[in-house]
Amino acid sequence: RRGIKPEAVRRYWVEAGMKSVDIEFSWDGLYSMNRDVIDPVSNRYFFVDNPVKFDIEGVDEIKGSAPLHPDHADRGSRDYDFKAPISVCLSKEDSELFAEAGKIRLKDFCNLDYGTPAKYAGNDVSILKKGAKAVQWVGPDAMKATLLMPDGSVREGLIERAFAKEQGESVQLERTGFARVSEKTGDSVSFVFSHR
Repeated sequence: RRGIKPEAVRRYWVEAGMKSVDIEFSWDGLYSMNRDVIDPVSNRYFFVDNPVKFDIEGVDEIKGSAPLHPDHADRGSRDYDFKAPISVCLSKEDSELFAEAGKIRLKDFCNLDYGTPAKYAGNDVSILKKGAKAVQWVGPDAMKATLLMPDGSVREGLIERAFAKEQGESVQLERTGFARVSEKTGDSVSFVFSHR
């Protein structure tokens, strides 16, 4: 259910069986081998749990783009084009970071100065060299998402709209980990967390 592929299990036991000492099972070892299998086929998406909304002022339109997979440009990109009024959602944790830092970079999109509403601060990525943090975000067209964790808890949040076109059964939720698509209907999706 968590997206562990049979080839990863097979590889794990073949490699574990080659050792002359007693075998002690390692989840980390299995996850590492599964990561080798699913990473190349798992597109990347932003997932924001406990979302906090920020309206953005000072700009009429913002465009951005991020690859679906950093190693496979042929798969295309997640393209963003929002016109005023523009709003984004950050995770509760990142919204607190934003309030404390006063300035933040929305990954692959733009820079913001903290306020109510937030103020557009251009698209110069050099602010990262000056200590600004880059955070994931979702736009106003985001889909509802739930993520079932191994301990049975459920993280509720939003996933970027680009996910609506996803055909794969495994994705990487940036800064969260790999997840298997459990159910996808209209404007919502359910995931089962695999591993980091």
